[in-house]
Amino acid sequence: MDYTIDWTNWLGADTVSSVTYTLDSGITTSTAIGGSATSTTSTTTTVNITGGTAGTIYNVKAEMTTSSNRVVVRNFRVKVEDQQL
Repeated sequence: MDYTIDWTNWLGADTVSSVTYTLDSGITTSTAIGGSATSTTSTTTTVNITGGTAGTIYNVKAEMTTSSNRVVVRNFRVKVEDQQL
């Protein structure tokens, strides 16, 4: 799934320059989740998060740098659930 952070309210007149997403560091291979395909616009950042074990909550950290070199960190949690088709 894609997870997008809209930084507009924090940025003011500044813009997004880059972002790094970090996922839980203590995850074993049997419960691994992965993040890939990060993308940015001038006000948003997006990461695609895959995998994980149903019922497990994972921590995600987004570290965004602005065009004027300000850095802000936001954290959020992702709970993995079985997908019903």
